[in-house]
Amino acid sequence: MFTNIDDALNYVMNRTNRNKGLDNFKEVMHLLNDPQDHFKSVHIAGTNGKGSCTHFIQKMMSACGYKVGTYTSPFLVSHLDRIRIDDKWIDATDFLYYVNKYYDLIEKYDLSMFEIDTLIMSEYFKDQQVDLAVIEVGLGGRLDSTNILSYPLIDMIVSIGFDHMDRLGDTLEKIAIEKCGIIKKDATVIVGRVDANVLKVIEERAKDNELIYNNYLDKGNGIVFDGVYYDLNGKALYQKHNMGMALNAMKVLSRYYEIDFKILKDVLENCIWEGRFEKVCDDPLVILDGAHNSHGMKALIETIDNYDEEFCLVFAGLKDKNVNELVKLFNGHVKKIIITQFDYYRCLNIDGYDDDYLKFEDYHEAVEYALSNYDHILICGSLYFISEVRKVFVK
Repeated sequence: MFTNIDDALNYVMNRTNRNKGLDNFKEVMHLLNDPQDHFKSVHIAGTNGKGSCTHFIQKMMSACGYKVGTYTSPFLVSHLDRIRIDDKWIDATDFLYYVNKYYDLIEKYDLSMFEIDTLIMSEYFKDQQVDLAVIEVGLGGRLDSTNILSYPLIDMIVSIGFDHMDRLGDTLEKIAIEKCGIIKKDATVIVGRVDANVLKVIEERAKDNELIYNNYLDKGNGIVFDGVYYDLNGKALYQKHNMGMALNAMKVLSRYYEIDFKILKDVLENCIWEGRFEKVCDDPLVILDGAHNSHGMKALIETIDNYDEEFCLVFAGLKDKNVNELVKLFNGHVKKIIITQFDYYRCLNIDGYDDDYLKFEDYHEAVEYALSNYDHILICGSLYFISEVRKVFVK
């Protein structure tokens, strides 16, 4: 048993994937009377955009007076920020309580970090009697620990791109099959902008569900949805798609909750999701973005191409990504590319990159060099990296 939060968090975070499949975890949750099915939920899968959609829906539902739980990954500031109610992290004493309460069960069934967090999230949201939980898939969908939800109101497939191909498959269609594994009977399915062949996979999987497409009018620096113009907060053009997804979700949720759409415009237009094209400094301009795969990188490049001045890129990625190909996507779109690394077991050492770039072993030195020499700086590569480098700017 643990007496302080640091020991409990270290215990949880060191329990890597156990590869026991979903049945083992389902058995645990059945023993606990399936707490995840004691509250209404929205389940969100996709290669990119899951976190933004989760955040947008939470902000709008909370503004309408509802108690909203969210579950996201990875964490940005603290492991505790993955589990929130109305954007407030789970309290350290609560997290410690649940780890101790279920310690014997965790050991008996050899649960992984994601399974432990999902168990705690489920019990916490049940005990706190949330009105709605918005739950982001960790990886894939079919075998993800969040795929224990039996009765989600909405299943969202935000996007499908190449990522985690060693786990999900080497074609977009195979990846789509894994992500469609979250679709449950009676749930409304909302699908984002995807490849035509991928859409066929989703339509076949959701043939017995109500299927809603993310239709909106792209206009200026925002979108028009149901005749109302919503301005984009900032310049991250890829967020237009996520705004549309969130508004479609709200329209479906209005069948179950009283939603005042008149207040949603102001709420949505003022949403900022940390680490997603987040401006953390004005002079020089510094943008942090968690783009970490080709799909996300291309969306990010589309946004920075709209600036008058070219950016300096500071990049650090993970071993399981084809990072050299990702960095090459920025050729011709940025003024300078700087490669660095950070203290994380999955981080790729700078020696693993091509020799065409300026390299710093210490990311603090990389950032300082960029700050001293460029007026526009973009820092991206991995959300784990963004979590670390963000501490330089946000105290």
